[in-house]
Amino acid sequence: MDVINQQRILDEVAIERLRQYDKWGDQIHTVTHWMSILGEEVGEADKEAVEYEASPDEIFLDRPRDPIYLDRMRKELLEAAAVSVAMIEWIDEGATYPPWYENLSPEFIRQFVDWYQKHAFPDRAFTHEKIAEFKPENDV
Repeated sequence: MDVINQQRILDEVAIERLRQYDKWGDQIHTVTHWMSILGEEVGEADKEAVEYEASPDEIFLDRPRDPIYLDRMRKELLEAAAVSVAMIEWIDEGATYPPWYENLSPEFIRQFVDWYQKHAFPDRAFTHEKIAEFKPENDV
């Protein structure tokens, strides 16, 4: 383990966290929304990993893999790490839910959680657009 390199990486995560804060400000989400944000970042890193593995073409298998995909994957992993830091900050600060969430009925929340589990798993590739598709069974 290279402690100096590890500290440099942690510094990069801190810089990315500041960049995210500058862009989004204080973030207050539900747990499932936080996980969808993190899942989206991990999914982007996964996409770059697949591209890296597939980058040698089928004719020239001895061609080296394109390092651009590793660079992109590294960037996405830094973003995922910074989102994880933001989530931990949220937890440490009391895990406050958005004001609108407090007005939801327990039945609405139950239906949403059931729907989310059916649609978000196993890949966790979940977006705001998918969440917008949720319609409760009745007025709850």
